[in-house]
Amino acid sequence: MNIRFILLSNVKTYTPKHYVHIGLTAFWESGEPVVREPEKCEGWEWHALDDLPHPLFEPAKRMIECNAQSVVYIDT
Repeated sequence: MNIRFILLSNVKTYTPKHYVHIGLTAFWESGEPVVREPEKCEGWEWHALDDLPHPLFEPAKRMIECNAQSVVYIDT
């Protein structure tokens, strides 16, 4: 599998919560996503990049931008 690191972000936007977001990209070949922790996640969905649901988690927006520009982002 071809997996690439794209982002490390120290997220303080959602005070009082604090997140460390690690972003990776991978080349998908086939199959459907499977919920492995139903107590934590209701489901997975595929979306086109130009038709994403709203609101998006702020680090997800930055990760999509980095992927589009082929750059790595590291927030220290």
